[in-house]
Amino acid sequence: MIQSGQGDLASLRHILSELEGPYAFVYLHKPSQILYFARDPLGQRSLLLHLPTPSEPILLLCSASNYRDVEYEEISTSGIYSVSLKGTVFECAKSLTRTPRDNSVFDGWKTLNRTIPPEVSSPISTEQIEDFISRLDESVRSRVASIPSNEADIPQSQTPVARLGVLFSGGIDSSVVAYLADRHIPRDEPIDLLNVGFENPRTLGVPQNKAAQVAKVQRKRDKKERRKGLHAPEAPAAPSPRVTDEPPKAGTYDVPDRLTGLQQLEELQRLCPHRKWNFVCVNVPYEVSQGPAAPKLGLNKWT
Repeated sequence: MIQSGQGDLASLRHILSELEGPYAFVYLHKPSQILYFARDPLGQRSLLLHLPTPSEPILLLCSASNYRDVEYEEISTSGIYSVSLKGTVFECAKSLTRTPRDNSVFDGWKTLNRTIPPEVSSPISTEQIEDFISRLDESVRSRVASIPSNEADIPQSQTPVARLGVLFSGGIDSSVVAYLADRHIPRDEPIDLLNVGFENPRTLGVPQNKAAQVAKVQRKRDKKERRKGLHAPEAPAAPSPRVTDEPPKAGTYDVPDRLTGLQQLEELQRLCPHRKWNFVCVNVPYEVSQGPAAPKLGLNKWT
């Protein structure tokens, strides 16, 4: 299209006014030794310009750059730029001009509505809220009520064992479910709050466990052998988590779900002081989470 046109700026402006979508270009008109460059009106493509300076006496155009010593500026999307290549590099820089585009589909965007409409307050329906809570409470009750009783298996001299466990992250969902479950479980029975924490060695500032690295290499080796049709040896079993009654060391499993879970545990203890809440820490060491399979998870119970 450019070759069939006159090759001047007017033809180029007309062609660009018909373009849609993202673009960035640099076009040299050899007869006039004029370099044209521009990018799409929405700025979806990058185009950088470096004008000559005493320290860097060159004219540069590129889409991206990693050179920190060269200062670039991003080309504006408001028009078509041109520069004459006749004369010295500094004379070329002085000839830099910007010409507005012809009328295009983007001209209607010259004015923007900068006013923020007033916030429309939606009236809160107390009836709808109560109906939602009632339905959710009934849903929890129907599931809790179907849990078999374990009274026959536990001597009267022993402490009651929790029949119900809630996967508890400390978020609004699990907290509400635990709170509603309290309504439908006998007061003398505890409720387990299962909180999962995955160890992250980056938070501890230590390298990855050597066992995890060995397991990763073994998995890659087995995968290659399976592709060749060879029998792959069984991968070494992932180490079992260490089970301890002591709380994990500070920082070891202080992941967001663990911290929010502890915060909401205090809230449940305040709202339901009659209930014994067992905060069960499911601690998953890094080497177990990276292994081929986790045989079991350690349950550290805080009451």
